[in-house]
Amino acid sequence: MTLPAILILLDIYPLRRSKGGSQEWFTPEQRGVWFEKVPFLILACGFALIALSAQRSVGALKTLAQYELPIRLGQTFYGVFLVSGKSIFPVQLSPLYELPLLDDAWKRLFVLAACGALAITLGLYWARRRWPAALACLGLLHHCSLSSLRYCSKRAANWSRDRYSYLACLSWAVLIGGTLFNVSRLTDSTKNFPWVSGARLSFVVVTMLSLGLLTWKQSLVWRDTRTLWQHAIAVRPDSSTAYYNLGKTFETAAKVDQAIEFYRRAVTINPSYANAHHSLADMLFRKGLPVEALAHYRKALQIKPMMPRRTIIWACCWRYRAEIEGALDEFQKAA
Repeated sequence: MTLPAILILLDIYPLRRSKGGSQEWFTPEQRGVWFEKVPFLILACGFALIALSAQRSVGALKTLAQYELPIRLGQTFYGVFLVSGKSIFPVQLSPLYELPLLDDAWKRLFVLAACGALAITLGLYWARRRWPAALACLGLLHHCSLSSLRYCSKRAANWSRDRYSYLACLSWAVLIGGTLFNVSRLTDSTKNFPWVSGARLSFVVVTMLSLGLLTWKQSLVWRDTRTLWQHAIAVRPDSSTAYYNLGKTFETAAKVDQAIEFYRRAVTINPSYANAHHSLADMLFRKGLPVEALAHYRKALQIKPMMPRRTIIWACCWRYRAEIEGALDEFQKAA
């Protein structure tokens, strides 16, 4: 969805198709550069509407009253720092980063992230004539990283996902590579640093071996679903989503006791996690604990009222407790 903005940014630098100052970008000679982005803009708007509809249909959107605009902007700024930091220091990686309860400490961190991003942007804008590549890379990072940030309907939000950061951070790899190349040419031209070639080769070898080792270790994390979410919990023990997904793997393997344990942890961390309440109720009902299951079905329905399948199972709980009228009422609601 951010592709049109990225194409415009690339036209400005490094392609330099938008010639002259910004006041000359909208002259008749430059219109073709802008008009060729219109098809991409139309596609982007279409995909934006589809994505919005899909997110709303699964209840994955928060209203501005629930999640205020300043908090959303702060999350976006912090997410950009998170994506950059995890790319520069690729350790403690997780399939998702779940935001803890939004307390004052996190809000202050949002403000600091926003101030930091603004300061960096202004500094690079001031130095744009001497170092335009850095400002272009920052713009690409911001636009691409937006695609990896999303807001969830539950109390916690997912900052980003590592597998979505490859494109966002590609520009930094190009910038660092270009900078090292220019430094290399400068040192070679002076002929006064005979040790540079050996140091440069050593740096390249150590970097490649280090990143290769980290890649191999990370590939083991993605061996199977259970290993992936166990690793996510090890990295972020407060991730209700990770506990829920791990519970699903045990539920699929028909290991009811283990599934109940992880679903309980998920709803303990995030009491407004409707899907976790429902899955926990399923397992409790299968375990022969209909009274406790009923409580979690009720909680799930309070959070997400439009759940026909849950309503039917809830009616089964009423029937199991010999409350026939209540069961009939719930069956009729489901129908």
